[in-house]
Amino acid sequence: IKTDLSFQLKSWQIRDIIALIPPSFTSYVEGIYAEGMLSSEGKIKGTYNDSIMPLMDIHVLLKNGKVNYPEMLPFPVSNILGDVNIHTDLRNDAISYVHINNLKANTPKSQIAANGTVKQLFSDMRINLKADANLNINEFEVFLPEDMPVDMKGNVNGNVNADFTLSQIEKMELDKIKASGTFALKGLDVVYDSISVKAQNSNISFSLPNPNPSTRNTNFVKASISSDLLQASMIDSFDASLTNVLIGVETSDVRDTTQI
Repeated sequence: IKTDLSFQLKSWQIRDIIALIPPSFTSYVEGIYAEGMLSSEGKIKGTYNDSIMPLMDIHVLLKNGKVNYPEMLPFPVSNILGDVNIHTDLRNDAISYVHINNLKANTPKSQIAANGTVKQLFSDMRINLKADANLNINEFEVFLPEDMPVDMKGNVNGNVNADFTLSQIEKMELDKIKASGTFALKGLDVVYDSISVKAQNSNISFSLPNPNPSTRNTNFVKASISSDLLQASMIDSFDASLTNVLIGVETSDVRDTTQI
């Protein structure tokens, strides 16, 4: 079948669209519950047969979206506004990508806005994002490895640039993820293994990995921290209370407490 089509969808319920997906492609949305109003326009051009799909160039606008995907997300996502361009033949990583013009969403306790690009759609997705966020950090503690002894509380408001693959996030391979950002924190209370840190009003900027490590062992992350009041302690080691703080930090991989 040779195709050369232009189309426009004014406003469709996502549930109705998912119901139209051919059985051969339902595996892409298995386990995902989604709703919202979708409008779209685009072009589909090329040959369709047992081994080839036509090339799709599609603009999609989503309003009032909701997604629940327990396999990937420990909480529902609501109030989704999405504006994306999709370029794909549903098979080939080399020519397929998603450009996120604008994406906004709420979790039960946080708000996120982002834009960027997703590539390698059919293997290990590579995601390059710029995000602005207002986060309750306790809500995202579930993404840390189960054997990582961290308890986190507080709110974070700021922005981050990140470049990572889906498998790196799933496996929490922090040494392979590239990220940088600046955040304002309120009511921070973090306990990691034997280390405790508390701060009421703080600002943090960071780079992962450290772009210019001063030693061979501190290439994991670099951070700058300022705070009006910072309390830090380590069991059987130190207990400190600092005012008008300005600290520069470089570290080794903090997940290995025996080598910090």
